[in-house]
Amino acid sequence: MEGMNGMGMPGQGGMGMEGMGGGMGGGGHMHHPVQSTQGSGTTMPTPGPDKRQVILLSEEERNFVLTEMRNFLDSVQGIIGAVAEGKPKDAGPAALRSGMHVMRNAPQSMMGKMPMEFRMLGMDTHQRFAAIAEEASAMADEKKILKQLSEMLSNCGACHQGYRIAVK
Repeated sequence: MEGMNGMGMPGQGGMGMEGMGGGMGGGGHMHHPVQSTQGSGTTMPTPGPDKRQVILLSEEERNFVLTEMRNFLDSVQGIIGAVAEGKPKDAGPAALRSGMHVMRNAPQSMMGKMPMEFRMLGMDTHQRFAAIAEEASAMADEKKILKQLSEMLSNCGACHQGYRIAVK
């Protein structure tokens, strides 16, 4: 999140949930108007002023959020590694490490400091990791796991394009 703006395009500031596709859509997951184009081969980001929405947190709260994001990356690596090795069931434990239970550890002091859209992205990301874990342990369908992972990663792009965390 080190480096994230409002959920809108630069200069728009934060958007309400209605600006994010009506909030929770099909399958209980969010749909985001801000889509990452990195890796798509279509456009390159243009350098310019950082217009992302700033979230002011204490150093402890910031460290919690950054650690959580690093754990997301570890989970993503574990999921991709398991599928690449032809062992999709092994993706389950990697995904579960970032599932819903992790939210219990969040400092309550920071919840009121975060925009609702940011909190919703975080909750949806944890739900998506839990769904990947469920798929891996049930059907272990490699294509479905990768599709779920790709969709979940859109949350990461939306969050990093929309918000930036600073210590107050």
